[in-house]
Amino acid sequence: MTPIRRDSLLAGQTAVAQKVYAAVPIRSTFTVGEIAAALKKQSGAGLDIRTLRGCLGRLAEAGLVREPVPGSFRRVEIKEKDQTSMPDMSDTPVPALCPEPLFRQQRRQDPIDIWTGISAKLRALADEIDAAALSTGEVSQATAAELEKFRQLKALLKDAG
Repeated sequence: MTPIRRDSLLAGQTAVAQKVYAAVPIRSTFTVGEIAAALKKQSGAGLDIRTLRGCLGRLAEAGLVREPVPGSFRRVEIKEKDQTSMPDMSDTPVPALCPEPLFRQQRRQDPIDIWTGISAKLRALADEIDAAALSTGEVSQATAAELEKFRQLKALLKDAG
């Protein structure tokens, strides 16, 4: 794994998972208890063992840590790319094939911004529900008025006939 790949995978993790990653050793393996002790020593705060296991599971899914023996974890080794195999192309101009990147990286949003967006969507949905309820009420009233007229007509025809 390259340092750039590691950094991009770590950026997608939570702050707690990043702290757990910092406590996992590179060369030796630590058990969950040893990682918890190292984390407490580093940050001074304890972490619930279930949260720690969850973070280790997410880090393992992302490929940042390995579990060589069940219950023992270590970081994946970071390898630098071999720079000698690449020819120096720094003087060669690169033609622009696409004016804009095809895949734009999504920015990490602040949780408050996420909640604000969700609440705005919920308000819009609530407005639509209110409009539909009013429309249904109006249709119901119109139907009730037509039914009353039909009953009056029925009563008149019954009296006339």
